[in-house]
Amino acid sequence: MAIVAVPGSLVIVSLGARRAMVVGLLAIAVGPAARGAGPGMVTLSAMTVLMGVGVAVCQPVLPTLTGEWLPGQVARATAVYSNGLLVGATARPPSRVRWSARRSTAAGR
Repeated sequence: MAIVAVPGSLVIVSLGARRAMVVGLLAIAVGPAARGAGPGMVTLSAMTVLMGVGVAVCQPVLPTLTGEWLPGQVARATAVYSNGLLVGATARPPSRVRWSARRSTAAGR
């Protein structure tokens, strides 16, 4: 993510804070959703990088937007956002876990 921090800042400057946040959140949503779509490690790695790029764009935008939208509650808004990302990244539906296990077993991995 650190490699994308400077280009991410350029995205923020060119698009503005709100649009940059939307682009970053879309990358964060699409990356993990598409990780299992491909046949191998290349897709998995590319989608993981996409997710990291999204986080690298969103993190610098967050203080700006929370300062504008919730001037008295920047710390609370940041905590809710960060915890939402962490829970979203770690929570998986049980059906997806079972599907992954079957797919790995069937492929002989």
